[in-house]
Amino acid sequence: MELAKIYQRCGLKDPAEFKLEIKTKALFEDIFVAKEILEYERRLGRTTDFMMLGIQNFFKKHNTVIWVPNFKSVRDNHHTFLKYSNLFPELNIEVEDNGEFSSTKENKIIVLKFVALHNNVPLTNLLGFRWDVEYDDSY
Repeated sequence: MELAKIYQRCGLKDPAEFKLEIKTKALFEDIFVAKEILEYERRLGRTTDFMMLGIQNFFKKHNTVIWVPNFKSVRDNHHTFLKYSNLFPELNIEVEDNGEFSSTKENKIIVLKFVALHNNVPLTNLLGFRWDVEYDDSY
């Protein structure tokens, strides 16, 4: 499933279209928060992009880890991702309390997990697990 289609099903606009809209409003209207984001060259919606890509990875049967800065981020992202993942019942996504989501598709268990990093060291035991895709949202 294409990323734009996933965004659409989640009630979000196409990522490129949304970025253009925010930049346009920031340049031509007095939206100080948006101007600040542009001035400091922060990426708009990076965490949401990672979550949408994580859903796309479920469709592609790829194990995914999203590195985050602390356990609070694990909790917050977990709740946000839960909202998005519920929009895709066909994936049979199961929810764990520790920031992990799994899906059994065609008899293969696929995992997406939020993991806190401290000095580039995971704060969770990940022994024996191989990630197909990694996203770094830890900074």
